[in-house]
Amino acid sequence: SSDVYATNLDVEGTGTVNLNGDYTGTAIRYNADGTVVLANGRDVNSAITTATTNTGTLTLNGSSTVSGSVG
Repeated sequence: SSDVYATNLDVEGTGTVNLNGDYTGTAIRYNADGTVVLANGRDVNSAITTATTNTGTLTLNGSSTVSGSVG
């Protein structure tokens, strides 16, 4: 599938975002307890942040990688 290029990817609510391509941007920002699922062999080229401690779920399938800071 297609790659996503955006300044920020805001994960709102408790839904699921399925990334079937790479994500490149400044940050994936969890603003609630949502889920991001990254397809096998795809990469996140950004930071991953949360608005509240211990919220959000990131699922990396297969050989996926994250190149930014997480927390």
